[in-house]
Amino acid sequence: MKAIKIIWYLSILLIFLFNVFFEGYRIFDYCLGNYSIEKMTITSSSSNSTSKRKSVTFQGTIKEEHVYFSRFDDDINELYNLYPSLSSKKKNNLIINVIKFKNSDNVMLFDDNEFGEWKKTMLFFSLYIFFSIIIIFMLNYLKMKK
Repeated sequence: MKAIKIIWYLSILLIFLFNVFFEGYRIFDYCLGNYSIEKMTITSSSSNSTSKRKSVTFQGTIKEEHVYFSRFDDDINELYNLYPSLSSKKKNNLIINVIKFKNSDNVMLFDDNEFGEWKKTMLFFSLYIFFSIIIIFMLNYLKMKK
């Protein structure tokens, strides 16, 4: 029972820290409404492939600000299906719709509902952390009453 409790506490901590370090600016901007749909001009791309994983990153500009987005593994094929011209050699100066957060240069594609999926994930993690903390306080309160 004690091991389950430790794993539970660690899961709460790790989910919280992961979101703060990797999504903190976007969460902050989302909560304040500091995001908008913008037109990104693709300027370059880079890809990487290992035996376990493949990735592609597209760099571009929005109003002279440098931004980027990445895709991994099977999501790359979905991206190329959505934007067939991204897979061609002449992808420079292609314009796509993205969601730009004020304090992050990592954008989200608008046309593939990445933003909707991101919001669902953030809601799930937030509810998990919130209800876990409530349960922990309730269990400690009941233990103290005995």
